[in-house]
Amino acid sequence: MQGINWVMRVNNIESTSDIIFQGLIEMIYEGKFLPGQKLIQEEIANIFNVSRVPVRDAFQKRSETGLAEKIPRRGLIVAKLSEKRTLELH
Repeated sequence: MQGINWVMRVNNIESTSDIIFQGLIEMIYEGKFLPGQKLIQEEIANIFNVSRVPVRDAFQKRSETGLAEKIPRRGLIVAKLSEKRTLELH
């Protein structure tokens, strides 16, 4: 059996939460989630046809983009983006 570069194969595999995270970013850019709108784990899980666990993990990555903010007793809300920030993202 030939040697397989397992490290390269593992590095190319994305986790479910990474895919959901990227999907949420795209949905926010496309306006499917509007500024001020609450992101609900159950609804996102249904959209991606997954359990709430990878959605929760994707939500925890939100600080990487600044596209959503955690509001105490309200949950995760889509952030209002400045015109400058919107242009930077496109």
